[in-house]
Amino acid sequence: MKLSFSTLGCPYLSVEQIIDVAKKNGFGGIEIRVLDGKKDLTEVDVLKPNAIHETRKKFEDSGIEIICINSGVSYANADSAEREQQTVQGKDYIDIAAGLGSKYVRVFGGKINKFENREEVMQWILSGFTELAEYGRKKGVTLLLETHDDFSRGDDCRKLLERLPEDSIYVIWDILHSYRCGETFEETWNQIGKYVKHVHIKDSANFSKQGFDITLVGEGNLPVEKAVKLLRTKGYKGYYSFEWEKMWHPEIPEWEFSFPHYVLSMKTFQ
Repeated sequence: MKLSFSTLGCPYLSVEQIIDVAKKNGFGGIEIRVLDGKKDLTEVDVLKPNAIHETRKKFEDSGIEIICINSGVSYANADSAEREQQTVQGKDYIDIAAGLGSKYVRVFGGKINKFENREEVMQWILSGFTELAEYGRKKGVTLLLETHDDFSRGDDCRKLLERLPEDSIYVIWDILHSYRCGETFEETWNQIGKYVKHVHIKDSANFSKQGFDITLVGEGNLPVEKAVKLLRTKGYKGYYSFEWEKMWHPEIPEWEFSFPHYVLSMKTFQ
């Protein structure tokens, strides 16, 4: 089983520290969402054009794979200027991914305002993703849509993906979001299994379509082991990535405890 983690769980660490944490805890890869305490990766010195080659070399020398660069790009916004800015950010993150040798950039479908025309919003999303996907193709980077917001369910993701050019975008399956929005793991896989390239693992004690809390894996009520066994049965070969949202929830335990706990918990599911 290939294990990875998002830097959301250790948001203030440097590249060198992240590599050290990954190696000492048995992780093979990471996702970069925040670095050196900065949420906007274009502001991170070691990811700027004059330094990114050296950063890439550090990861390559360590054997730790940079799986995905996690943007917050979403086109579900009625403000055309804001959508244009999302494209700028998306292209910047694709450039960072290409510079680091990462294959993927994460994007969101977003939340659709109930007072807006859904089809009009879908057109904004389709247009934005099509432009970004084409830019990424030229750079050797593929977009991954996360099951999140109004696209938490596999059913909604599939309907969006089927309207985009073939092979332009795939999926990060966050197992909590699809489950808390009413799909069983089997139902989600049946909808988007062929698109899934990466998986986010988290656990929660109290969750519903309206929200969720965060627990250590195995200490909540999400049947994580069932999801892992399903993925193995279906032949999934990618990473199982721990998305410990410390950046957004500072009250949860530090990575020094949650990361090794995750590795031990996941080993019990093998």
